[in-house]
Amino acid sequence: MIFFGLRDTDLSELRVVNRVREGGHYVDPAHLASNFYGNLEKLNINYEIFDSLQIVDTSDTNPKVLCLLENNIISSCVEYSDLPDWFKGHLTFLSERIQNISL
Repeated sequence: MIFFGLRDTDLSELRVVNRVREGGHYVDPAHLASNFYGNLEKLNINYEIFDSLQIVDTSDTNPKVLCLLENNIISSCVEYSDLPDWFKGHLTFLSERIQNISL
């Protein structure tokens, strides 16, 4: 699975506005927030069930791969200090594992 993360719901809303301008579909802010936080919560709890999991920060123009797990083993990741706040704040179980590697 590839999980695309963003720094906050404001950026998500901005992307929806841009998509609508280009003919795409609208998603209301309440639904965006529910999905944003709900998906992070579900990933935090269930990340171990995936054979392969790649977490990518798409907050900036150039997406950045933050972490890659294969069979629940971290095969690559950025340093804990380089993880964005949304990752540390919402993917706490995985953040702790990365922090332990970085020590």
